[in-house]
Amino acid sequence: FMTENSLNRFDGYSFRSYSNNFDAKAVRRAEYWGISEDKDGKLWIPGTWQGLYSYDPYHEKFQQYRHQKNNPQSLSTDLTACIAADSNGDIWVGSYNGLDRLDKATGLFSHFAHDDNDTSTLASDDINGIFMDEHNNEKPSDNLWVIYYDAAALDCFNKKTGKLTRRYVIPFKKVVAKWGTGALT
Repeated sequence: FMTENSLNRFDGYSFRSYSNNFDAKAVRRAEYWGISEDKDGKLWIPGTWQGLYSYDPYHEKFQQYRHQKNNPQSLSTDLTACIAADSNGDIWVGSYNGLDRLDKATGLFSHFAHDDNDTSTLASDDINGIFMDEHNNEKPSDNLWVIYYDAAALDCFNKKTGKLTRRYVIPFKKVVAKWGTGALT
Protein backbone atom coordinates (compact mmCIF):
# COMPACT_ATOMS: atom_id res chain seq x y z
CA PHE A 1 0.00 0.00 0.00
CA MET A 2 1.01 3.63 -0.56
CA THR A 3 1.24 6.36 2.01
CA GLU A 4 1.92 9.96 1.09
CA ASN A 5 5.68 9.38 0.92
CA SER A 6 6.34 5.64 0.92
CA LEU A 7 5.47 2.25 -0.57
CA ASN A 8 4.80 -0.24 2.22
CA ARG A 9 4.28 -3.99 2.44
CA PHE A 10 2.60 -6.01 5.16
CA ASP A 11 3.14 -9.77 4.91
CA GLY A 12 0.82 -10.70 7.76
CA TYR A 13 3.57 -10.46 10.36
CA SER A 14 5.53 -7.28 9.81
CA PHE A 15 5.67 -4.07 7.79
CA ARG A 16 8.41 -3.11 5.35
CA SER A 17 8.81 0.41 3.99
CA TYR A 18 10.38 1.01 0.58
CA SER A 19 11.29 4.66 1.03
CA ASN A 20 14.83 5.89 1.45
CA ASN A 21 16.69 8.73 -0.22
CA PHE A 22 19.92 6.74 -0.48
CA ASP A 23 18.79 3.22 -1.41
CA ALA A 24 18.52 2.23 -5.09
CA LYS A 25 16.03 -0.47 -4.06
CA ALA A 26 13.53 2.07 -2.75
CA VAL A 27 11.48 5.07 -3.83
CA ARG A 28 12.98 8.43 -2.91
CA ARG A 29 11.07 10.44 -0.34
CA ALA A 30 8.54 12.60 -2.16
CA GLU A 31 4.78 12.96 -2.40
CA TYR A 32 3.03 9.96 -3.93
CA TRP A 33 -0.65 10.20 -4.80
CA GLY A 34 -1.55 6.97 -6.50
CA ILE A 35 -0.65 3.42 -7.36
CA SER A 36 -1.72 1.04 -10.13
CA GLU A 37 -1.01 -2.61 -10.80
CA ASP A 38 -0.46 -3.80 -14.36
CA LYS A 39 -1.45 -7.17 -15.80
CA ASP A 40 2.03 -8.56 -15.01
CA GLY A 41 1.75 -7.69 -11.31
CA LYS A 42 4.12 -4.70 -11.41
CA LEU A 43 3.16 -1.68 -9.34
CA TRP A 44 3.33 1.80 -10.91
CA ILE A 45 3.75 4.86 -8.73
CA PRO A 46 3.67 8.52 -9.86
CA GLY A 47 5.70 10.84 -7.64
CA THR A 48 5.72 14.61 -7.45
CA TRP A 49 9.20 15.71 -8.60
CA GLN A 50 10.26 12.04 -8.89
CA GLY A 51 8.72 11.08 -12.23
CA LEU A 52 7.41 7.53 -12.34
CA TYR A 53 8.47 4.35 -10.55
CA SER A 54 7.71 0.75 -11.38
CA TYR A 55 8.14 -1.92 -8.75
CA ASP A 56 8.48 -5.63 -9.47
CA PRO A 57 7.36 -7.34 -6.23
CA TYR A 58 8.66 -10.75 -7.36
CA HIS A 59 12.25 -9.52 -7.68
CA GLU A 60 11.87 -6.55 -5.27
CA LYS A 61 13.30 -4.25 -7.93
CA PHE A 62 12.45 -0.60 -8.69
CA GLN A 63 12.86 1.22 -11.97
CA GLN A 64 12.56 4.98 -12.19
CA TYR A 65 11.45 6.90 -15.29
CA ARG A 66 12.40 10.57 -15.46
CA HIS A 67 12.04 13.43 -17.91
CA GLN A 68 15.12 13.67 -20.11
CA LYS A 69 15.57 17.15 -21.54
CA ASN A 70 16.85 16.07 -24.97
CA ASN A 71 14.68 12.98 -25.35
CA PRO A 72 11.14 13.71 -26.65
CA GLN A 73 10.17 10.06 -26.01
CA SER A 74 10.90 10.26 -22.29
CA LEU A 75 8.40 11.21 -19.60
CA SER A 76 7.18 14.75 -20.37
CA THR A 77 7.79 16.02 -16.82
CA ASP A 78 8.85 14.72 -13.42
CA LEU A 79 5.73 16.33 -11.89
CA THR A 80 3.45 13.30 -12.14
CA ALA A 81 0.10 13.15 -10.37
CA CYS A 82 -1.89 10.03 -11.30
CA ILE A 83 -1.59 6.66 -12.98
CA ALA A 84 -3.62 3.96 -14.72
CA ALA A 85 -2.57 0.65 -16.26
CA ASP A 86 -4.71 -0.63 -19.14
CA SER A 87 -5.47 -4.20 -20.20
CA ASN A 88 -3.14 -3.86 -23.22
CA GLY A 89 -0.18 -3.38 -20.89
CA ASP A 90 0.25 0.34 -21.50
CA ILE A 91 0.81 2.69 -18.58
CA TRP A 92 -0.98 6.05 -18.60
CA VAL A 93 0.47 8.92 -16.57
CA GLY A 94 -1.34 12.15 -15.77
CA SER A 95 0.89 15.09 -14.98
CA TYR A 96 1.11 18.86 -14.86
CA ASN A 97 2.22 18.67 -18.48
CA GLY A 98 -0.59 16.60 -20.04
CA LEU A 99 -1.05 12.86 -20.49
CA ASP A 100 1.74 10.38 -21.23
CA ARG A 101 1.49 6.78 -22.41
CA LEU A 102 4.34 4.39 -21.71
CA ASP A 103 4.69 1.52 -24.15
CA LYS A 104 6.27 -1.08 -21.86
CA ALA A 105 7.54 -3.12 -24.82
CA THR A 106 9.70 -0.25 -26.11
CA GLY A 107 10.13 1.85 -22.95
CA LEU A 108 9.09 4.94 -24.94
CA PHE A 109 6.53 7.57 -24.00
CA SER A 110 3.92 9.23 -26.23
CA HIS A 111 2.53 12.61 -25.20
CA PHE A 112 -0.97 14.09 -25.42
CA ALA A 113 -1.48 17.75 -24.63
CA HIS A 114 -4.03 20.56 -24.74
CA ASP A 115 -4.18 22.62 -27.94
CA ASP A 116 -6.25 25.81 -27.91
CA ASN A 117 -7.01 25.38 -31.62
CA ASP A 118 -8.20 21.75 -31.42
CA THR A 119 -11.32 20.83 -29.44
CA SER A 120 -10.51 17.11 -29.71
CA THR A 121 -7.50 17.54 -27.41
CA LEU A 122 -7.39 17.57 -23.62
CA ALA A 123 -9.23 20.40 -21.82
CA SER A 124 -6.03 21.24 -19.91
CA ASP A 125 -2.52 19.96 -19.35
CA ASP A 126 -3.00 20.02 -15.56
CA ILE A 127 -4.35 16.50 -14.97
CA ASN A 128 -5.62 15.46 -11.57
CA GLY A 129 -7.04 11.97 -12.23
CA ILE A 130 -7.20 9.31 -14.94
CA PHE A 131 -9.40 6.22 -14.92
CA MET A 132 -9.86 3.25 -17.20
CA ASP A 133 -13.40 2.84 -18.55
CA GLU A 134 -14.43 -0.59 -17.35
CA HIS A 135 -18.19 -0.13 -17.66
CA ASN A 136 -19.02 -0.25 -21.34
CA ASN A 137 -19.69 -2.91 -23.95
CA GLU A 138 -16.19 -2.90 -25.45
CA LYS A 139 -13.76 -5.52 -24.12
CA PRO A 140 -11.17 -4.18 -23.55
CA SER A 141 -12.31 -0.58 -23.52
CA ASP A 142 -10.57 2.01 -25.66
CA ASN A 143 -11.61 4.81 -23.31
CA LEU A 144 -9.77 6.63 -20.56
CA TRP A 145 -11.50 9.26 -18.40
CA VAL A 146 -9.54 12.40 -17.53
CA ILE A 147 -10.18 14.88 -14.69
CA TYR A 148 -8.35 18.19 -14.43
CA TYR A 149 -7.18 20.33 -11.58
CA ASP A 150 -7.84 23.64 -13.32
CA ALA A 151 -10.67 22.87 -15.77
CA ALA A 152 -14.29 22.09 -14.89
CA ALA A 153 -14.46 19.22 -17.35
CA LEU A 154 -14.50 15.44 -17.52
CA ASP A 155 -13.09 14.11 -20.77
CA CYS A 156 -13.50 10.72 -22.41
CA PHE A 157 -10.20 10.10 -24.21
CA ASN A 158 -9.91 7.41 -26.88
CA LYS A 159 -6.61 5.59 -26.37
CA LYS A 160 -6.43 4.34 -29.97
CA THR A 161 -7.01 7.67 -31.71
CA GLY A 162 -5.42 9.93 -29.09
CA LYS A 163 -8.46 12.23 -29.31
CA LEU A 164 -11.46 13.06 -27.15
CA THR A 165 -14.72 11.35 -27.91
CA ARG A 166 -16.77 13.22 -25.35
CA ARG A 167 -16.42 16.20 -22.98
CA TYR A 168 -18.67 16.88 -20.03
CA VAL A 169 -18.53 20.40 -18.70
CA ILE A 170 -19.12 20.38 -14.96
CA PRO A 171 -21.28 23.29 -13.80
CA PHE A 172 -19.09 24.19 -10.83
CA LYS A 173 -16.45 26.84 -10.46
CA LYS A 174 -13.90 24.35 -9.19
CA VAL A 175 -13.72 20.57 -9.15
CA VAL A 176 -11.47 18.82 -6.68
CA ALA A 177 -10.62 15.18 -7.22
CA LYS A 178 -8.89 13.19 -4.53
CA TRP A 179 -5.49 12.55 -6.04
CA GLY A 180 -5.25 9.23 -7.82
CA THR A 181 -8.42 7.80 -6.26
CA GLY A 182 -11.07 8.85 -8.75
CA ALA A 183 -13.38 10.26 -6.11
CA LEU A 184 -14.87 13.68 -6.73
CA THR A 185 -15.51 15.95 -3.77
